[in-house]
Amino acid sequence: MKGKNMAEGKDYKIIDVKEGNILDEFSTDKVILRGTYPYENSAFAENLEIQIIPEKGEVITKKIPYSGYFLKLFLEDFTLNGRDEIMVRGSFGGSGNFAIATIYQYKDNMLKEIFSQDMFDKKYKFKARYLDDYKVEITSDQLKRKYIIDISSKDKSVLDIIYNSDGTVKKGVLPYVSSINEAFPVNYVYRDNYNLLTQQRIIGVSNADTIGVMESFIDFKDGDFKNFYSRATIMGQKYDNKMRMSVNYK
Repeated sequence: MKGKNMAEGKDYKIIDVKEGNILDEFSTDKVILRGTYPYENSAFAENLEIQIIPEKGEVITKKIPYSGYFLKLFLEDFTLNGRDEIMVRGSFGGSGNFAIATIYQYKDNMLKEIFSQDMFDKKYKFKARYLDDYKVEITSDQLKRKYIIDISSKDKSVLDIIYNSDGTVKKGVLPYVSSINEAFPVNYVYRDNYNLLTQQRIIGVSNADTIGVMESFIDFKDGDFKNFYSRATIMGQKYDNKMRMSVNYK
């Protein structure tokens, strides 16, 4: 399927196609993700839109306000309403490697966005700071939780940027938690609907310095989402045959 994008003067191209029961519990609807490619032989697409082609009735079109790489569709029931929601997954690209993770629900004869990386950032904020004695604290006011990570095994050249010789934190040095880098649909064996697992990097002295990862499990109900469980995980470290630890910053 092709269509002319009059605004850009370029042809729409199909990016991905899936089938699911979007409009009704027992319907079979074709879902098409399409957009334009400004560069030849590139995975980057823009001017995105979702088209729903039902077995009977008119085509439903929804413009998506994102552009990115490696875009694909995922159709499953997130809200436990017996119908599939439409998830668009992809990457914004760049050194931050931020994820496109947006979910649309068909309701009242239209598609409504019920989750996105931007909506998550506004609803749940994680703050990070260095503590004395080589630790990092991550807090969330919304979740009323804090997480502590020990970074004492990091390379001395990195620790010297952050800490004084007595182990106290130098002024003006702050870690931070990025926006969503990955988002994975997950299904527990005892549940009929899907949840979402998101990952955010905890970043230290540079973008290449990943201290750890914040993982959040998202549940959906009544067209809204809730972070029902979060945890801070550390990055694995390499070690040689003599069991001496060396930090892996990748």
